[in-house]
Amino acid sequence: MSLELELGVSEDDTVGLDDADGALRMLSTGGEDNLWLLVGKNVFQILTGLFIGLSLGYSMKVFNMFNPAKTLYIKFVLLVLICVFTPIVAHLSEFHESKYIGIIFFGYMCY
Repeated sequence: MSLELELGVSEDDTVGLDDADGALRMLSTGGEDNLWLLVGKNVFQILTGLFIGLSLGYSMKVFNMFNPAKTLYIKFVLLVLICVFTPIVAHLSEFHESKYIGIIFFGYMCY
């Protein structure tokens, strides 16, 4: 019994090689512009996440003016809501890279 009959694939199926050929074809047919566009888009998303995370985290300093015993649960609820809804908003706005950076620096600024 051959491999083709057992698994339903032939020995000529090479997914990795096909993907690499597609990437080389993209670069050889002028796809370098698309590559730099994607890199620029990722950099923009990372900088946006950095700015939003630092801004939201710094805005939590407002609670430091009040008695910590009274604002503890308000801060806890806000932290959880922001950390839960940041990935959802990033996914809906198609800013996938910004969610990781935003949450990390939001937590850093809240410390």
